[in-house]
Amino acid sequence: MTGAPAEVEAYLSALPADQQAALRTLRATLARLLPDHVECMS
Repeated sequence: MTGAPAEVEAYLSALPADQQAALRTLRATLARLLPDHVECMS
């Protein structure tokens, strides 16, 4: 899906700092555990 990471970044940027940190940690963990995943928002 083209543009998905940019959409996720825009969404995260609008959140409070504590929520951004938690979701960025989760995102990094998922990327490490699922290297071939496709990130998208629904």
